[in-house]
Amino acid sequence: MKHYQSLLSDTWTFLTYLVLICVHTEQHLLVKWERSEEGGDVVIAAYRFSQRTTQYSGDDDRYTLTFDQNKDTSIATLVISNVALDDIGDYKCELFGVSTSSATVRLEVLVPPEEVAIIDSRTNTEIFDGGILRVTSGQPTLITCLTHFSGTRPATELVWRSQDNMVETSSMSSVVESPAEPRLEQTTSKMNFTVDVTAHGKWVECQANHDGLQQPLRTRLTLDVDGMVYIYIVVEQISILESKF
Repeated sequence: MKHYQSLLSDTWTFLTYLVLICVHTEQHLLVKWERSEEGGDVVIAAYRFSQRTTQYSGDDDRYTLTFDQNKDTSIATLVISNVALDDIGDYKCELFGVSTSSATVRLEVLVPPEEVAIIDSRTNTEIFDGGILRVTSGQPTLITCLTHFSGTRPATELVWRSQDNMVETSSMSSVVESPAEPRLEQTTSKMNFTVDVTAHGKWVECQANHDGLQQPLRTRLTLDVDGMVYIYIVVEQISILESKF
């Protein structure tokens, strides 16, 4: 008979809350949730079957251990609220009784980007989504796309796109750097491109892809080539009647 079943394996989560579920199919005296740290495992919380009581170790009130039991299984659920980077690590559910068994789950934390910005490297100014990028026909233009400065986990993928594929991918380069928080990464991508007047009014955009996003983030700019202004000249045809005298 299988005494233990882990419902989670490698786990990624957002910075909100996490539920770890420990399911077993045999009566035990004690179930414990522990976290692996340097120097050994640290007990987070324990449930004693005989007393039907839950005991917590330490003063971290973000942990909640609940217990549910029916005729076939018993479930010990550990809830971690306000999940943070410090919660990254291995968590173990350990069962004590006639026999002892345990299983471990790895907790990782997703930190998605909050925004993606495009910088005009010529003036070092940010152009917001829906803005205008002024360029000169036949002259190279360098723009930079980046995630917010605090960083993401894991690194964000930045992809440049342009209307009608007018920008070649060979003009792009990306760099991943570590900000002040070493567990986070910041992605920067530069694009150097040259267009002519036929690109006026077309768009370029930077798209941020991340496992923590339900859909990609995008910042799209419209090109204003040489500050072009369209002047329409309307020529009306005038009929002249020739009179004979």
